[in-house]
Amino acid sequence: MKENRIRSVVDGGGVAIGMLVMEFGTRGIAKLLEYADVDFVTIDMEHSCFGLERVADLISMFKATGIAPIVRVPENLHHFIGGALDAGAMGIQVANVETAAEARGVVEAAKYPPMGHRGIGLAAAHTDFRPVDSATYLGEANRRTMIIVQIESAEGLRNVDEIAAVDGIDVLAIGFNDMSHALGIVGQLDHPRFQDATARVVEAARKHGKIAKIHPHSDEQTARYVAMGYQMLMAPVDVAIFRRAAKASVDNLRARAKVAAP
Repeated sequence: MKENRIRSVVDGGGVAIGMLVMEFGTRGIAKLLEYADVDFVTIDMEHSCFGLERVADLISMFKATGIAPIVRVPENLHHFIGGALDAGAMGIQVANVETAAEARGVVEAAKYPPMGHRGIGLAAAHTDFRPVDSATYLGEANRRTMIIVQIESAEGLRNVDEIAAVDGIDVLAIGFNDMSHALGIVGQLDHPRFQDATARVVEAARKHGKIAKIHPHSDEQTARYVAMGYQMLMAPVDVAIFRRAAKASVDNLRARAKVAAP
């Protein structure tokens, strides 16, 4: 199994940078993001139209790079979690985990016995279709598979310490849209209530030896979150990057065309 680049960066004292792919699931996206030098990619199934077959194709493309592919599954269900991991994902991300019991359910679906109840099917993409020594492979897969849970509700925030304490959970991620909405300050990411939530999440992660992940929306937020101890940051989603660049390019071209017009 390939080493997870997120772990390599974080264990080396760095901050892992990733991007969410939810629209541009093309054959070239893996090499484009390799050029951008991201450490990981989150392939989204929650808010996209991607099915598992498309996700499996994307994972195979990212395997040709050093980028760690994570899949955000559409729901906390065994067949979504196991399917993404069997397709070769290095980890899974589950939205709106609100209790320690729900977090344990994620671990049980993602980990092989004795840690969990993931079904054992070894003639699949996650082994690169190669024969493996079962005893060695299952333990190594449990060690390397990364589990990210999103804290994005008032209930999840109340229980964040208990969620972070669950064995097998690796990363606590803030879902900024849903969390700010739950706090009654939708989109106000510099509001004191949202900042209190970010502090509580990173404190729980630090207390239990877990990684904290967030999506900053400004240079000031980036500096603040890194100083707080967040070790995984998200760049803008693929749609936002293309939208911003396309609009700027078209506006610039139109303005120059007007200047040049007789």
